[in-house]
Amino acid sequence: MSVAAAIAALRGPKHGGATSHVLNMLDEIGHPRHVPAFIESAKRDRRLVMGFGHRIYKSYDRAQPWCASWPTR
Repeated sequence: MSVAAAIAALRGPKHGGATSHVLNMLDEIGHPRHVPAFIESAKRDRRLVMGFGHRIYKSYDRAQPWCASWPTR
């Protein structure tokens, strides 16, 4: 079941496409020592830095009604 969930998580342009964007970003960075310069460049140019979770929904989180019924601890 976990394999099916992993495959489903990478389906579609928002998720599956994100994987390729991360790989492109890593290719652009090239080496871990280049990360600070890449981050500064991305901030200066107002570019996205991929791989830090989902975007924040401005109006509502589509999963919220479905998750609202989950018990909390």
